[in-house]
Amino acid sequence: MAPLAAIGEDTVNVTFVADLTLAEIEGGFVLGVDTLFVQYGHDGTAIFKTDTLTREGISKRYSITTQVNKVELGKQLQYEYRKSPNAQRELYFDYASTTGKQDAERRKLDLPETPPDPIVVEDILDSETDMHRRPRFRNSKPLTQDVYVTYECDLRPPYYTVLQFSEGDSIIDIQGNIHIVQGQADSIFKWGVWMNGPGSKAPGDWLGWGTALRNSAANKMWDDGQTAGDITAGDSIYSLTIFYSPDSGDAFGQTIKYGINAGDNEAGSRTGFGNNHEEIIVLSGEDTVTIHTQFGSINPAWYFGWDYNTSTPVTSIGDNFTGEIPGSPELYTNYPNPFNPITTIRFSLPKAQDVKLVVYNALGQKVYTLFDGKQRKGLHIATWNGIDQRGRQVSSGVYFYRLEAEDFEMTKKMVLLK
Repeated sequence: MAPLAAIGEDTVNVTFVADLTLAEIEGGFVLGVDTLFVQYGHDGTAIFKTDTLTREGISKRYSITTQVNKVELGKQLQYEYRKSPNAQRELYFDYASTTGKQDAERRKLDLPETPPDPIVVEDILDSETDMHRRPRFRNSKPLTQDVYVTYECDLRPPYYTVLQFSEGDSIIDIQGNIHIVQGQADSIFKWGVWMNGPGSKAPGDWLGWGTALRNSAANKMWDDGQTAGDITAGDSIYSLTIFYSPDSGDAFGQTIKYGINAGDNEAGSRTGFGNNHEEIIVLSGEDTVTIHTQFGSINPAWYFGWDYNTSTPVTSIGDNFTGEIPGSPELYTNYPNPFNPITTIRFSLPKAQDVKLVVYNALGQKVYTLFDGKQRKGLHIATWNGIDQRGRQVSSGVYFYRLEAEDFEMTKKMVLLK
């Protein structure tokens, strides 16, 4: 399909920076051998073009500064990384996307109304969820040795999310009726979890969901401290060990998905595009490997009760709040204000819903996203320590924080003094 024609009228210089550390570790990119490209302008967001990035010395960073034509300032530029050979695209999913279309597999760059020259975008973060996390690529090469792989699935994310459900919330089974609703948090561990996909050696690769998967003993995961490689009983981390061999044509890269009670429910509320795990078997000289996964990490923005970067439950001041929750969302004045170096921002929600809480500078440019996803009913607290989205300390001055929740929007002012 031919790219959509660009409709913008602006031209900007953009520096793309990518850290290939993770891609090298997983065997998806060979430094000094493979070539890294950036492709941008999808969906008419600029004139469609592909540029080659250059390795920075002997580091694992690649970069290029290029002119991007026919963009629309104040909007987004879509882009993605690809590598040689065969122009293979990166493994990436935009967790903020709700379109269910291919743009969910592309990165987004917010273009300021008044852009710097150049605009620098650094995809270098060691993160499970941040939009600027490091690139990954499939490793489809055949395995070079026999190996036992123990898959671990942490089932706490849905548990802590369902604990905070309001009436009507549910984890949706997109191919059946194994939904999980308010009041069923404890049932999650009773039901357990199954693994599906080619990596699980299911006949015909993918088994059906529901009864077909539940009846497959080879796909059931365990939390009893003894079966299928599980180490600790009752720790909510379920395990399944699978033997792989070069003789069977097994590859380093494995595509899998998990399901509570064998339902296709890991995507939470999303019925969208590309929600599978792409796991890489990384050999280290041993004949055993462990791949640890957190349930729901294919759609972490939806599992609002869990922090996938710290592997801990998300807590808020709402747990101890005894005051009355207003009938509509409310954004409160930050404290202290002025502040240095940190301030606290509170907001309340009358029900669980999708929210955005974003810090902007005096020019209206996005500085830092505090929340972007579904949040529980109650009073919530966020802190901002004066850094931007790339971890750089911002200067003194006036900043604004805006809360968006369904039909609600409110903006307040704060002052950073140094």
